Amino acid sequence: MKTDLFFVYGTLKIGGYFAEQFNDFRINSEKAEIEGYDLFNLGSFPGIKPGKGKVIGELHEYIDPEKVTRNMDSIEGYHPEIRDGMYIRRRVVVKTNSGQLKEAHIYVFNLKVPERAKKLTSGVWTSKQKQS
Repeated sequence: MKTDLFFVYGTLKIGGYFAEQFNDFRINSEKAEIEGYDLFNLGSFPGIKPGKGKVIGELHEYIDPEKVTRNMDSIEGYHPEIRDGMYIRRRVVVKTNSGQLKEAHIYVFNLKVPERAKKLTSGVWTSKQKQS
């Protein structure tokens, strides 16, 4: 069975707005983090940019990675042929809570962070946070 890993930190986390549509494909989920990125509250969703922080989220393993990737790319506004899309997809090393290092896809915010966006130094985004 072919699988793939995604590190998610916002609306794709379990319980998030977009997560449910992937329930039939998700075969594993565990808490994890990435370093070298800053997390921003962009209102009803978050975004990460390369930086000096740490982002805490979930590492998900999915079956049917081609379909999952296509659907996630659509949600995140990522189109490989468009350089200035909302997000870009990258592969990074993710550290799980058990200390394992795994390579996974992430979506990095590809636009300028709005001035009103709040940097979340905790590294955690929830849908209950208010834009300040």
